[in-house]
Amino acid sequence: MSPEEWLGLVEFMAAPFNPKTDTLGAKPWAYKRYRQGQTAPWTDAFDQIYFELGNETWNRLFYPWIFDGMTDAVTGAQYTGGQVYGLFQEYVISILRGSPYWQQSNLDKKVKFVVGGWAGLPYGRDAASASPSSHQMTVAGYNGGWDEGEGPPALNAASMFNVLTQVSQSAIPNAEMHAKEVADLNRKRVIPLRMGTYEAGPGYALNGLNNVRVTPEQAREQEQVMKSLAAGTATLDSFLARAYLGFGVQNFFTFTEGEYWSSHAR
Repeated sequence: MSPEEWLGLVEFMAAPFNPKTDTLGAKPWAYKRYRQGQTAPWTDAFDQIYFELGNETWNRLFYPWIFDGMTDAVTGAQYTGGQVYGLFQEYVISILRGSPYWQQSNLDKKVKFVVGGWAGLPYGRDAASASPSSHQMTVAGYNGGWDEGEGPPALNAASMFNVLTQVSQSAIPNAEMHAKEVADLNRKRVIPLRMGTYEAGPGYALNGLNNVRVTPEQAREQEQVMKSLAAGTATLDSFLARAYLGFGVQNFFTFTEGEYWSSHAR
């Protein structure tokens, strides 16, 4: 999006529109929102708004909407993909804050900027280090599944044991690593950074993802294991462990019956 488009987003979200005094020419995006039936600014409808650029900007499944490492053409400085992401985040934030409607609506107090990290890897740390205006660094927090590099579990005692102890095997060590990263960053930041999860819950292996093959029988067993009381208990354990280590907002990846897990819920 161009700078003009980012400013248009702020206008759409935050600019008031009075049909008696405002016009389509003067406020095209506020007019659009008004015509859609949302007469008051959207920013009046929410106590807090989280703003994140894209989804899993490290994930090559979403190429080209990701950030690669780059070399500064002027200085020759080398930047990782995470640092490029953080630099771009700061650039976009500077545009948003340049809108007169941003200041009028006091959005610095309402909008929280988020960088999406990569569980167990320094991508989010690099992004946050280059984005001093961001408030949250979030990672996925799945219990097993393709996100953890695991295949489908079998319906047996060993799988149930692994599900129940995933919090100590993986969730806590990863959370401790990211909590240390944030603590180190916060020694140099004005705006304190907090941790969170953008997706979390029972994981799953998906046929074709990470070159894994999941048979119909494996998919049925996986659903019974990862939607069991054991998996629910493990999920609560993982959320509580992360909260204990300083994680703030945590989002649960909900599910319904069938192969695909469903959506997100706070």
